[in-house]
Amino acid sequence: MQTRVLSMKNMLVTRDVVKVKFAGHGSIGILTEGTVCEAELHPTEPLYVDAGSIIAYPENARLELTVYGNHLASQHMSYHWKMTGHGPVLFQAGRQSRRFEREHDEDGIIKRFLREALPFGGVFIK
Repeated sequence: MQTRVLSMKNMLVTRDVVKVKFAGHGSIGILTEGTVCEAELHPTEPLYVDAGSIIAYPENARLELTVYGNHLASQHMSYHWKMTGHGPVLFQAGRQSRRFEREHDEDGIIKRFLREALPFGGVFIK
């Protein structure tokens, strides 16, 4: 398990400072409200994923913030990641409510940073 500090653009969109890179053998538990889906990235054909739905992606993936659709769609639709590269992407589909996100939105930036940066911070810091 290694921590990776995000670029400033990614920090603003995802409201996360640090992501964690996992490697090796074993299992990882994922807490989500929607169905977890897996899609394979292509080097030239982009995959559009809602910015709030992405769970995991390859470290070498190219991400570009965009609105899926035409210029009129930007007035009514949420932001998406336009993703290209190699490897699988995990995302949640069909979120019924935003309860999980509302609970975490109440946290301050320092509390969120400590929760993500410290080993088992999410378990000990509530």
